[in-house]
Amino acid sequence: FKQDGIMLGTNYNRKTFRINSDHKINNMITIGQTLMTAADQQISERDGGGRSLVMNMMRMIPYWPTRDPTKVGGFSTTAQGLDATDPENPLRVAEMEQLNQVNNGFKMIGSVFADVKFTNWLSYRFTAGADYSNGRFSGFSPIYDDGNRTRPIAQVTDNRNQFLSTVYTNALTFDNTFGQHHLNILAVAERQDSKYRALNASGQRPDNNIQVLQGISNPSVNSSLSENTLISYIGRLNYEFAGKYLVGASVRRDGSSKFAPGKKWGTFPAVSVGWRISEEDFLKSVQAISELKIRGSWGESGYNSIGDYEWQPLIQANNTLYPFGNNPTLGSYFNQLGNVDLSWEVTTMTNVGVDASLWNNKIFLTAEYYNRETDGLLLRVPIPESIGYSSSPLANVGSMRNYGFEATLGYNHRGRDFNWTLTGTLDVTRNEVLSLATANATIDAGTNSDFGGFAITRTQEGQPIQSFFGWQVEGIFQSQAEIDALNDRAPDGYYQNDVTAPGDIKFRDVNGDGQVNADDRTFLGSYLPKFSYGLNWDANYKNFDFTLYIQGVQGNKIYNGTKVIGQGMLRLFNATTDVLDAWTPQHTDTDVPRAVSGDPNQNSRTSDRFLEDGSYLRIKNLSIGYTIPADKIGGLTNNVISKIRIYVSSQNLLTLTKYTGYDPEIGSKYGNLLTQGIDYGQYPQARTLMLGINVGF
Repeated sequence: FKQDGIMLGTNYNRKTFRINSDHKINNMITIGQTLMTAADQQISERDGGGRSLVMNMMRMIPYWPTRDPTKVGGFSTTAQGLDATDPENPLRVAEMEQLNQVNNGFKMIGSVFADVKFTNWLSYRFTAGADYSNGRFSGFSPIYDDGNRTRPIAQVTDNRNQFLSTVYTNALTFDNTFGQHHLNILAVAERQDSKYRALNASGQRPDNNIQVLQGISNPSVNSSLSENTLISYIGRLNYEFAGKYLVGASVRRDGSSKFAPGKKWGTFPAVSVGWRISEEDFLKSVQAISELKIRGSWGESGYNSIGDYEWQPLIQANNTLYPFGNNPTLGSYFNQLGNVDLSWEVTTMTNVGVDASLWNNKIFLTAEYYNRETDGLLLRVPIPESIGYSSSPLANVGSMRNYGFEATLGYNHRGRDFNWTLTGTLDVTRNEVLSLATANATIDAGTNSDFGGFAITRTQEGQPIQSFFGWQVEGIFQSQAEIDALNDRAPDGYYQNDVTAPGDIKFRDVNGDGQVNADDRTFLGSYLPKFSYGLNWDANYKNFDFTLYIQGVQGNKIYNGTKVIGQGMLRLFNATTDVLDAWTPQHTDTDVPRAVSGDPNQNSRTSDRFLEDGSYLRIKNLSIGYTIPADKIGGLTNNVISKIRIYVSSQNLLTLTKYTGYDPEIGSKYGNLLTQGIDYGQYPQARTLMLGINVGF
């Protein structure tokens, strides 16, 4: 697989190999293995000054040339003291930085197993698996001087990492039928060990000719090693009577090294019941009903996907030397505030559902209501910078509820040559924060100086997690008299501030105290959709196959950060054409405020002005393939090749949305869980077309 990115200076190459096998030694023992390997090379978008390449492109002054052969490196940017000196030249970043920053990786996932069948009702399986990967980042940052930004000496970087996770599973299964009773009992003991190590080296070179570490000056070398272990014991029992009544129960006990002594172990039980009504005598005669079952379950699960040493305070050495007498000594500092009370995040889920199929499974339906409550939410809690730690500690800060409805409806058509299946899905989910660590606590996130320095989301009891939080816009001030009238009634003499002028945004006084300040911020909406849906069509006609997958969401909000940059006027950057519609005394019929550098009224503060409907419908995948008949292949290849399939597929072929940003399907910034739905100019998903061939032996 080889693909260039949709932006200059990005690409991705991948090679994969997969093989599975099993061997029956005798009637009692079967052994087998699975193996998958992948090697890839990626040149990805690099953030410059904490900004994405998209953001740098938007800010760059359009009339300034990007190249200048008289400059070292051959690139230009705006001169210091003139227009928009802050953004990096995106062309220089793409060609000079990104193309010299290469990630190479290798991954191998494999397992071996042995099945031992003692009797028809008692069996044992041993599985040993490994997940191994290594990566290497090779970076070279060359010398350049574009007239504003400069790098007088080249930087060479060589970072290497290695990850190995091994898992050993012992499973004993009892499965037997006694008359109308069927009993299945499973006992599992499992151990998983994971180890990650990294070695990072960098240094400087006086020119751009040599791009290796040998001969560097000012070398810097650091390494890291982290390990964790997870031990699990699982017991499960499923009982069925007369094919009608089903009862299940399970319990698992997990111990994780990621938590402090006394907090490592968690116990998670679960129970389920089911009634296959279609097997009752009063429904057996109804031939239209192939299956009808109602079911319910309750269970707990634990979450421990956190850092290996989050519960421990960490000390980190820095590169600063301080002279104690005549001896220079390396300095150290507290990098992480530990939390010995850190424990498992526990989710309790209750659901009730129905499964049905009609007319020999021609129509099938699954519907389920669920309630999922999470206690001990693992989130980072902001702390004052004056404490002296560079990162916020992790803590079990509260509880949260997700509840909703899921449904799947499908239709199967079976013909002589033409067969197809159409499946639709619907998911309606609601979210509410039930409690945080302390009463009236809030967790704000999304603060960004490019967006005015205001938080964008707030997590608070009684609201959906990380709801958008800010000011509401009432309109635009049309005259000084309108501003003066509000100032006269304001307690401090100003409704907004002393520089508010005609053409500025008029924000709502939510609490009615006669002035607009931080107390007038309110909840503005959620990144969570009111519902999401999907439609999948699989079809085949003779040797042709066809797949169409459509997905969509409805009713979610996106905070369009690219709009803040394009219209915000925080500084003298490039702007979008929306600013051509800005308010002036001669042009008042607009919702775009006056264009003034510095944004004195803080028109770009977090508000519903930048919130947009994030609903979309997208053709996620479309694929058409043809399989050459096996009888034609066998004769040509002496039966070495059993299958050849040629296909063409497309991803993200069509998107329907009202969202004005680059892509409505966005995640979060740098993996921050409380910034979902904020468009910081993330790399948009590409529309791709792919031609491929599958060969089976």
